Formats: sequence, C-alpha cells, structure tokens
Amino acid sequence: MANADTHSKTDYDTLVQAAEDLATLYSRIGDIVVSPQLAGLGQTEWSPLWEARWLDTVNATLSALGELRNAVDDVGKALALGTDDLSFVRLGQIDALCAHLLQPHAAGWAFGDTAQDICNQVLAEKERIAQHRALTEDLNTRWKESAGTLPVSDILAEWRTAKEKWLIARSMGQKAIRKRLNEHAIAMPEDCESDLEKLVERQTIASKLEETPHKAHIGGLWRGLDTDFDQINLVFEWGQQARSHLGGCMADTAALLSARTHLKTLLTEGQDLLAPGGSVHTALTQYRAAFSTLEAALKTLAECSASNISALVSPKAPDWLRETNKKLQNWKNSARELRDWCAWQRACHHAAQLA
Repeated sequence: MANADTHSKTDYDTLVQAAEDLATLYSRIGDIVVSPQLAGLGQTEWSPLWEARWLDTVNATLSALGELRNAVDDVGKALALGTDDLSFVRLGQIDALCAHLLQPHAAGWAFGDTAQDICNQVLAEKERIAQHRALTEDLNTRWKESAGTLPVSDILAEWRTAKEKWLIARSMGQKAIRKRLNEHAIAMPEDCESDLEKLVERQTIASKLEETPHKAHIGGLWRGLDTDFDQINLVFEWGQQARSHLGGCMADTAALLSARTHLKTLLTEGQDLLAPGGSVHTALTQYRAAFSTLEAALKTLAECSASNISALVSPKAPDWLRETNKKLQNWKNSARELRDWCAWQRACHHAAQLA
C-alpha cells in the first residue's frame, strides 16, 4: 500500500499539480465529462486530422450496421430464423450457418432426422463392393470384361449337369462349354467350375447393388460399384454440423423445430433457391458480406478511437444492433466535444500514471 514514503517531494508536488489541473479542466468541461454521449471513447490525443478520420470511421460503421440490419431481415425470412434476438453473438452464429449452407456438400438427406440410418445402410454396402472388387481383380487375370455379360448362372448349371455324366459325355459337354467361353477368356483353366462360380457371385452382387433404394435417398452420391464412401461421410458430417449451427441460432425449442422443417424442405425441394442466382443464395451471400464488412469496420473503429468497442454494448444483448447504432450516433452527434473529451482522457490517464 502507498504511504508518505512512497513518493519524493517532487513526485508529490507533481501529483498535486496534476490534481489541480484535473480540477481546473473539470470546472471548464465538467458537463462534457459527465455526459454519457462519448462514454467508452478512449482516445487521448486530438487533432483535426484524427477527428476527420474518426468521423469517417464512425460513419462507415454506422453504414455497416444499417446494411447488416437489412441483410438479417432477408436471411431471417429465407431461413425462418426470427429476428427478435440480434445480439452480436447470434449475428455471428447466423453468419456461421450461412457459410455452412453455402458449402458444396449441402444435402437434404444429411440434414434430416433419418440421416444416421441412411448413412449406416449405405456404408454397409462397402463390404459387398469390396468383395466385388476382389473377385474382379482375380477374374481379370483369366477372363476378359466381356465375360461379365454372359448368362453365367445358366452356363454354370450346364457345367454341373455335364459333370454328372459319364466320362465321354462329360468330356464332350464340358468341351462344348469351353468352346463357347473361349472368346471371353485370357487364360481359361481346365476346370471352369470355380471361375464360373466366381462370375456368378460377382454378377449377383452387381444385381443386388442395382436393386438397392440408396439412389432414392442420397441421389447422385450413390454410384453403385463406383460409390465414393468418403464423400458420403463428408456430406453426412455436413448435415450434422448444419443441425448444430441452426441450433446455435435458436433459443426456443418450438422455433428450432419449425426452422428445421423449413430448412429440410429448402434443402430437398428448394435446391434451385440455394444455387447461385437463387433468392436464398443471394440472401446468404449478402448477409455474409454485410457481417464481414461490419467486423472490419468495428476493428478499424476500435483502433482509431483507442476503445474497446465490444464493451460499448454487451455482445449478448438481444438489441445489440440497435444499441450499438444508438451509441455511435451519440458519438457522431458529440463530435464538437471531442477535443475537450480527449483532453480530459489524457489528464485522467496522466494522473493515474502518477498515482
């Protein structure tokens, strides 16, 4: 704790002088000091050049606030978000949601309540496709691609029928089958039964994959044997993150459920609206641009005014947009008092350093 021995007499005299200077300054501009109009402005050095730059920055920030106010109305309608809460925190969450919806992975099935079940069903096909690939790699060493077009189930049945006959009949029957298969073979084995079984198994897998309902659920992501499962996982994760982003924007459960239904419909039946040139795409991109412009303006204003802009209005305040606009309008309307305000801030800062 400071005491009489902490400072020298010179220090004490300087402190007394600073206090007297503060008192003199307060007697002259006390009405400005106690006014809330410029509260939060931390600048201590005034000059005509600085004031002009500061006014430009305040005007730019006010303009950015106005642009965002319009943009949030549009995006609120487009996504059924509601605009009762316009805190800076929520505005940032809306920006994150817009950015997410503009990603190329957007898909309605991944956003829906059954997304996990659909994903599991599709991923279960990996094993069958891997088996088909293994059979193909093995068969391709002995058979041409054209072998896949043959009625191999019937040919296998013929082979097995011939196999049950006596030696000469069996030999003639199998020879006839081998002759028919010859143009499709690269290196045909003497006993074709094992390869015919593999060809039948491969054909059965391909047929079952063709009959699956996956295309109806995930659209073009299902490409049968050429399906990219990593891409399916990516889209699924996009859907789960989209639900999380939307949840971050909605405090009310009923409103969240309603917004989910709206967004699911948009993602399934309104893809044209989300595509470049669509009305929803335009609303999302304009909001992102407006929010980015405001963030940049706030950063510049903080640097120019030597102020903690985030402390002017609580970022969690539901009326942050309106209150911040009001605060900056007060700053702008009090520009004629800037010189005295900065002088007071400088004197206070100097006195605090001395003490």
